[in-house]
Amino acid sequence: MASTKTRRSRKSLEATAYHEAGHAVIALSERMRVKSATIVPGEDYWGAVARQNMTRVQMGFDEPAKMHRYLTREIRVILAGLAAEWRFTGRNNFRGASSDYKEAINLSLHVYGSDTIVPYLRFMSALMKEEVSKPARWAQIKAIAEALMERGTIRNREIREICDQAVNDAMEMKRIEREMRPLNKRT
Repeated sequence: MASTKTRRSRKSLEATAYHEAGHAVIALSERMRVKSATIVPGEDYWGAVARQNMTRVQMGFDEPAKMHRYLTREIRVILAGLAAEWRFTGRNNFRGASSDYKEAINLSLHVYGSDTIVPYLRFMSALMKEEVSKPARWAQIKAIAEALMERGTIRNREIREICDQAVNDAMEMKRIEREMRPLNKRT
């Protein structure tokens, strides 16, 4: 396992870190419990985000509207990894993230059926690219990716603390920029 990781280029490892960070950050924003995020490769993956399993009742399989909301949230989390990797690398990773694409397609079939799946996934992908590009969201993703590059795996509490700190830092930078504007106009 370690030899597989050492054979990967730093850029590939960073792309994986941003991908997994995208999943983790959007899962938290959707109020899902994230157990851990890792870029330590497994037998059939380069990285992963582990989340708490939900019961059928929590997923809403007994209520169509609740199930639709649950599946939409899942699709957002899946596509967030792809969107964050795209934002970092400037390209879509169709081959490396094929299992994410397959899962998004399968879940989308439950939401909209086969007739509208392509436009729906295009729309959701564009929406997630926009979401991960928001300054505060991107700051969270970047901070999680950096932590993954340092440690390989981070746990629930660390993920939440890193995200909170990134938002606080982004808000502080905005405050400083606002305070500096009047000074810049004088000079």
